[in-house]
Amino acid sequence: MSKNNHTKSELFLMEFIVVILFFSLCTAICISAFVKANYISEESKLLNGAMILAQSTAEEIKATGDISGEKYKDYHDDSYSLEVMTEVQNEILVADIAVFDANNREKEICKLEVKKYLSDEVWYD
Repeated sequence: MSKNNHTKSELFLMEFIVVILFFSLCTAICISAFVKANYISEESKLLNGAMILAQSTAEEIKATGDISGEKYKDYHDDSYSLEVMTEVQNEILVADIAVFDANNREKEICKLEVKKYLSDEVWYD
């Protein structure tokens, strides 16, 4: 009788160990999924802020017709660095707006191209 109880307790212990290993594996998978979701959320937040900055700069260039682009040459804050290249082609102002990560100047987050027709009053050659 004692041997039979001993066998049952060994089986219960083995089953319990398998269940603990299964839950440990599930926990590791869930933690990995949450870490990846957090990374995607941070990247999305960075892209959203960069797009807002680029769009507002594009709208300001379209509204003012700023040909020089001097106002935007040295713009940077904690998260973003802005680069604006402007040129005039056949009475059309073409501005390329690029937003970079402030910590990694090599990492371009987004890029926009803006075109605006320049009337005769503001045309410079």
